[in-house]
Amino acid sequence: MTSPDDHALVSAFLAGDARAFDTLAARYSALIYTVALSRIRNHEDAEEIASETLVRLHRGLRTFRWECSLKTFICQITVRLAINRYKKNRRQRITDSLNEPIGD
Repeated sequence: MTSPDDHALVSAFLAGDARAFDTLAARYSALIYTVALSRIRNHEDAEEIASETLVRLHRGLRTFRWECSLKTFICQITVRLAINRYKKNRRQRITDSLNEPIGD
């Protein structure tokens, strides 16, 4: 269930109150980081994913339709970003290993 405070904060943000978004970011930042870290298992990548999640949330709130809770929406963004980062890191490791000499 969505917190009534989330509705009020999103409405305030959409009405132009930037502080409302800051409150949402503060409320969910620990959750975002925890979800990212649980998926990617790298602190630096988790911090980057958390930052990117907040950017995407900021952009996405204008089209958010409350078909799920705000918390679920935020977690979906975070998980998608973590999966994409994992795939990117995996491709990079494979490419790096292909570029390494086989032996002396």
